[in-house]
Amino acid sequence: MKGKLFFLAIFLTFTSSIFAQSPSSFYKAKKLLYKEIYKDHNKTFYCGCSYTGKVVNLESCHYKVRKDTKRAKRVEVEHIVPAYWIAHLTEKGRACWNKGKKLKGIGGRKYCEKNNPEFKQAHNDETPTLAQCDLGNTENSAFLSSYLPSFVFGGKCAILWVL
Repeated sequence: MKGKLFFLAIFLTFTSSIFAQSPSSFYKAKKLLYKEIYKDHNKTFYCGCSYTGKVVNLESCHYKVRKDTKRAKRVEVEHIVPAYWIAHLTEKGRACWNKGKKLKGIGGRKYCEKNNPEFKQAHNDETPTLAQCDLGNTENSAFLSSYLPSFVFGGKCAILWVL
């Protein structure tokens, strides 16, 4: 566990130092991703579903929807390292997240975006993110995940939750 957290800390430090000027919000980072980085790559990361605009063609990857079809057809940008883990990499980040969780109607992510500059910069950095069908993003939650061909989720979509 400590080894994984160390790797994540190194990864975030490296990407933060290369791209010191992160977008001012995650919304702006997502717009930049769609416009610049993923403009010629219209396949979701985990399942390889093709998409046009922000609409996923679920048949293209044999994705079987378990819950919400409307949400599954929507492309969303996902942090490779979930926001929960970005916050929990440092003692200051953990304290910030936990304080936000205790505030009614706020939550850890929203509180840390406003009160922890390091979290805000790492959270809004567009480099450690990827395109994913939105339902996959929901299924993933705060888990770290990786692609594993032998584990099937949603038809032929292979995702392994590590933690």
